[in-house]
Amino acid sequence: MAVATLGHVELNCPDLDASFRHFHDVIGLELEREEADRYYLRAWGDWHAYTLVLTEADEPGAAHIAFQVEDETDLEEYATRIEASGYDVRWLEPGAEPGQGTAIRFDSPAGQEFELFAEMEWVDVPDDKRSPLKNQPQKRVERGIGVRRIDHVNCYAPNVEECSEWFQEVLDFNLREELVLDGHPTGKWLSVTPIVHEIAFVDDDRHHFNHVAYYLKDATELDRAADILKEHDVHLKGGPGHHGISQARYIYHDEPSGTEVEVFAGGYLIFEPNWQPITWTEEDMPEALYWWGKGRKFSGAHQHSDAFENEPE
Repeated sequence: MAVATLGHVELNCPDLDASFRHFHDVIGLELEREEADRYYLRAWGDWHAYTLVLTEADEPGAAHIAFQVEDETDLEEYATRIEASGYDVRWLEPGAEPGQGTAIRFDSPAGQEFELFAEMEWVDVPDDKRSPLKNQPQKRVERGIGVRRIDHVNCYAPNVEECSEWFQEVLDFNLREELVLDGHPTGKWLSVTPIVHEIAFVDDDRHHFNHVAYYLKDATELDRAADILKEHDVHLKGGPGHHGISQARYIYHDEPSGTEVEVFAGGYLIFEPNWQPITWTEEDMPEALYWWGKGRKFSGAHQHSDAFENEPE
């Protein structure tokens, strides 16, 4: 029994059409399904029928964040654990989301709605787009940045330690890296796969969704991504740069409805079964977050905002 991987994210979009054009034309996602108030998209390397849902709404943020479990029988056990921890569970019938089997929805200490599902239809790629590489679902997309796959999400929370412990104890996530400033848990990076994080929690004065990240095929594409964003008059909030935590290359920007998006490359993989979390402190700042390159400002009233905003030389 296990949570296996990040499945998809549903974003609320006050400017739905502009958000769709950005993710399709600039980021390079493929449109898989369209409804009156909703778009379903994926990257060319995503095997699931979709990894991003854009939904018309009054305010930006994440409507829900979905993770896949190994087997449908896992849902009962996780539902029991979640309810025992004090959160209600809502069951979704197969087809409640297109192509998806039975699922559960629930709140969490992170102040976001999460979902667990076991089955999702794989993408049906037309013959003219299918890759001759049998282990790749589609030919590489050259439209816009052409990101490869969904990678992770990041959430702001005033209770970072509680969020991290709950995801470890209830959903079996592994703590990979952490940032502790002046003895205060400021950031936690967790995963269920060998990548450094499928989800991260960063300290802020309120709960809100921070960003969704899509992965590039390799780090050399990051400069091209920066050019494409600039050519579309998109402000680069951070990057190009290199994180200390995760060792990843990054660019941050806001999509038209106001949700932050990260274009992500590189990083490292963890295969050690007895991994001990890496702890970074104020002595490691700002390089812990920005090993080199342009840092970014955080939108919330963060008690350590100066440490986060400094740019290394």
